[in-house]
Amino acid sequence: MSEISHHCDTALVSCIDWRLDRGGTLRAEMKRVFGSEAYDLIALPGGAKNLVLPKFWNPLALCRALWLRRLVLSYLSLAMRLHGVRRIILAVHTDCGAYGAIGTRERLVADLRTAERFVRRKLGWDGSEVELALARISARGEEWEVSLEALPAAEWETL
Repeated sequence: MSEISHHCDTALVSCIDWRLDRGGTLRAEMKRVFGSEAYDLIALPGGAKNLVLPKFWNPLALCRALWLRRLVLSYLSLAMRLHGVRRIILAVHTDCGAYGAIGTRERLVADLRTAERFVRRKLGWDGSEVELALARISARGEEWEVSLEALPAAEWETL
């Protein structure tokens, strides 16, 4: 085992979309917005959307959604145990294929709030912080531009 610490206090649940970290953009935004240079990245299509149960579902879709929720929670628990993570940042982004046409800002923020409540309920007992991020992806000429926005935390009493 290395003598160099591989402890990090933050885990980011984000989408797999390659545009988010082209040229280290996501890492730079995480440092700018959250002050975090090192974090465990848990990347799945849709990011934090995987912690939200679908509004309309069939039995197969519900089973898939419950399995994905459990998967994300297991990865977060592993990061907490192995790397000492105590801060969780949940993220979704604009122009996400997992949302398609329903991916309005209002929907993305609502899903982040739902995901936050779920994670606080499931993992919040151990003192972990849960924060929310909305990533904006936009085209600038031939390049993609990414900016992160930290959303204010919900009041615990309203959860």
